[in-house]
Amino acid sequence: MPGHRPLHPDASWTELIATDADWDAADPELLSAMFHQLVMIRTFEEYVLELAAAGLVHGPAHSSIGQEGGAVGSVLALQAGDEVNGSIDLLYIDGAHRFVPARADIRSWGGRVADGGVMLIHDSFSSIGVTGAIATELLASGRFEYVGRVGSLAEYRCRHPKGGARLRSAARQLVQLPWFVRNVVVKVLMLVHLHPLTRLFGHRSKEAQPY
Repeated sequence: MPGHRPLHPDASWTELIATDADWDAADPELLSAMFHQLVMIRTFEEYVLELAAAGLVHGPAHSSIGQEGGAVGSVLALQAGDEVNGSIDLLYIDGAHRFVPARADIRSWGGRVADGGVMLIHDSFSSIGVTGAIATELLASGRFEYVGRVGSLAEYRCRHPKGGARLRSAARQLVQLPWFVRNVVVKVLMLVHLHPLTRLFGHRSKEAQPY
């Protein structure tokens, strides 16, 4: 029979328990943002398992369903400039839409993307600030190559394009400018409550912004 030996960790363990007073003092907007992140992570995890079940994930698919709270809580205090160890294979940027913070996200986080890695940028060719940041940082980039977009979600790959590949990447981005102008016009029309005119540009929703 195997023996049993009690383990006594050198570090003491402490359980943290949220009290009713803690919940009352919590910022409602913060709690709402945390819940949104929990749901987003769970949805992504479930979708990955669906893809794996369909044989579309060519490798291990290790789910963390039920552990979303640990992920959200552990990164809650992180800021855009905080250090992250190692490189990043898949980066998703969906931060502030103003030019300066959008450019900072692309510079600081994009610099961490590994060779061959993917950078996804939401609100591309839709938000003025984000599109301006893309124009200054990625249009003629010698590090990232533009792959394409789905709606306003643009994909860039760290391929270090040179010569013709670099020119083609820039050209593919410039081709998106008419779509960008269309989105800006639709937003202006919605802002001044001229929603019927947005239909002329193929926009059907009276509430949702064009993304």
